[in-house]
Amino acid sequence: MARRLVRERRFEIAVQPLRRLAGSAAPREADPELLALLAATEWELGELARAEATFRRAVAAAEDRGERRLAAAYRRQLGGLLSFAGRWPAAVEALEGLLSEEEGESDPGLLLEAARAWEGVAIGASEAGEVDAALGRARSLFEAAAAALPQNAEVHYGRARVLRRLGDEEGARSALRLYQRLYAEDQERIRATGRYAALMAAVRADLDAGRSSQALDRLRAMPQRLETLELHADVARSMGLREEAASALQRAVLLAPQRTDLMIQLNELLFEDSGGGE
Repeated sequence: MARRLVRERRFEIAVQPLRRLAGSAAPREADPELLALLAATEWELGELARAEATFRRAVAAAEDRGERRLAAAYRRQLGGLLSFAGRWPAAVEALEGLLSEEEGESDPGLLLEAARAWEGVAIGASEAGEVDAALGRARSLFEAAAAALPQNAEVHYGRARVLRRLGDEEGARSALRLYQRLYAEDQERIRATGRYAALMAAVRADLDAGRSSQALDRLRAMPQRLETLELHADVARSMGLREEAASALQRAVLLAPQRTDLMIQLNELLFEDSGGGE
């Protein structure tokens, strides 16, 4: 019931049942997935201090169970919350810990999140040495993210900001020109909304007629918009294609890192056999 309410974004109704479920277990028996769901719900309601504490409980509970990947997923959500709250040093601590783990440096979304956090540290730092160190780390992370996501306009805009603060005007101008070109291309894709709407109508007609395979083929060929990726994940999951569904959700999270419900769905998909409460 609580999960369904969260999926429907009825957070005000979901939060109390989740708190009762989370509080009914002994500390050592706490369900990490349930705690993470509660934390994400508290975040959506603007209860940031509560959400932080609950995410930390979720991380600890996952670690107690030896669920390393689950703990990492919740630490990443914690880092996102801390960044959202403007608590940059704490966000850096959470995200850098993930980057140091296996495969962390190869995750472009994580690289981008950490780069933004280090940029925030630089803005809040008072000593010149601290500013330069934070900007240097932000630069290396933005560049790594740009190598992995060369068509992501936001990555290059972040690079331009940091390079300008470091005094590299030529590099900043180059990154800004690339950002402007990619942004213009994004706008052109938006102008193709009419064509996109027609494609989505065809997909939904296929689904209404029970032609899931045909709908999935259309979705695979469509532009990678958030709505498309969410529907792609739903259809693939309904057909038992868990890996494809997870891939679509991972791309959706990159497009909308603030959407905690997407991360919840991704966690549920990746860790379905870890248990959870209704």
